[in-house]
Amino acid sequence: MTTLLNPPAKPRLVFLVTEYYFFHAMRNDLASAATQAAFDVHVIAFCGASGDLPAVGGFKITDFPWRRSSALLQAAWQFLPELRRVRRLLAALKPDILHNIAMKPAIIGTLAAPSGARIINTLTGFGFLFYARTLFARIAQTMCAAVLRRANFDGAKLVAHNMVDARFAVERLGMPAGSVRLIRGLGIDTNRFAHLPQPPATAPFRFLMITRLLYMKGVQVTIEAHQELLKRGLTAELHVAGAPDPENPSSIPHSAIDAWSKLPGIRFLGQIPDVRAALAQCHVVVHAALGGEGLPRVLLEGSACGRPLIATDVSGNSDIVVAGETGLLVAPNDPAALADAMAWMIDHPAERATFGQAGRDRVLKEFASTHIASDYDALYRDLAPGQN
Repeated sequence: MTTLLNPPAKPRLVFLVTEYYFFHAMRNDLASAATQAAFDVHVIAFCGASGDLPAVGGFKITDFPWRRSSALLQAAWQFLPELRRVRRLLAALKPDILHNIAMKPAIIGTLAAPSGARIINTLTGFGFLFYARTLFARIAQTMCAAVLRRANFDGAKLVAHNMVDARFAVERLGMPAGSVRLIRGLGIDTNRFAHLPQPPATAPFRFLMITRLLYMKGVQVTIEAHQELLKRGLTAELHVAGAPDPENPSSIPHSAIDAWSKLPGIRFLGQIPDVRAALAQCHVVVHAALGGEGLPRVLLEGSACGRPLIATDVSGNSDIVVAGETGLLVAPNDPAALADAMAWMIDHPAERATFGQAGRDRVLKEFASTHIASDYDALYRDLAPGQN
């Protein structure tokens, strides 16, 4: 038997991500699986206050001080210094595969990638940049589209989380259809997010939002719809979990949150480390985003726990919510329609239970983390050295 004194090096897979806490929560299983599948895995991300989170699975972390801004012009000013720093990091790491997650890492990572690196750009939704309609936003949209389009003509892969975004990438951004893959979100650990019993009959009826407190997430629409319910004589609470994101142009100011918290039946929970307790205490999960979604994790978590859903009929939401089967879809930015859907849920307990079970069954079949990890593993193997 021949023994290799110098076995071939593992192909190097580098993740470029904005926040490590996000990566740790959403992607740790993915990186760990890639490590076990004989990749040398590195993560470049801003650790910040989450720097004490463990790097489960043996991959290496490089702390990178991304700077964010609520103003697009200021963000553009920060672009070149960050591009230079990422380019130096990647030149040192020499990735075989560079996996950029979200829009900013996708643009900077694509431009900074060393020659020979195979690129994957995962867009978790086109977000505020493509949702905004200002002149500067339109210029930024055109420039970002040009970078993504050029990268994909050079052999990069773009991963979209929902069908609308996948079509948009081909039909509107001009990317080759063969370079765009649909992978259904981040995956849900269906053992951790297990089916939860309904709250006891003595508990008040409770709707739950879990979201960053942004106007584009429809928080203000949901507040108005809830107050309309109370005007109709229906008794229900609305709990909102999450925090503002001051560096996002759509962030809701604390003054507005303070005013809303004084309204009857409204409770703001803040940022909570484990959403399962809040899900256990609610009857229905609401996600009233105005647009720009990828594949909202809150809807997947709610469904995995057996909760019926109410969501706006926008891309991403409609990939998860099957109207009349796992929940209800309403028009975006329509408080009256949302109030009607909330009232219907209160009045139809049997249908709620049916929706909740159907939603969990669908998550198990299509969105479980094992399925998503398998899809990414196949993509990494396709791009690994020696495979093409």
